[in-house]
Amino acid sequence: MNADRESIRARRYLLGEVSGEERASIEQEYFADAEALGRMEAAEESLIEDYLSDRLESGDRARFEREYLTVPHRRRRVEIIEGLLSTGRAASAATA
Repeated sequence: MNADRESIRARRYLLGEVSGEERASIEQEYFADAEALGRMEAAEESLIEDYLSDRLESGDRARFEREYLTVPHRRRRVEIIEGLLSTGRAASAATA
């Protein structure tokens, strides 16, 4: 599977748009393969960054808020990434 297809599949998984059977298959892949887990984590970070930067379409934004943000550890991950992005923007502004 190519990288673009894997990224789309991971985003669909994270947004709760996959069947139960596909969800189980994806989870089995990333539990068994460190590279698959790394790709899932990268897709998750990209999705979070898109959410925080208002780059998600309204339907995806609603699904993200309904499916992703309702899980406490995921919500915490968004807060951490938001803090990192904010710190990075502040550092860039200070050097400019």
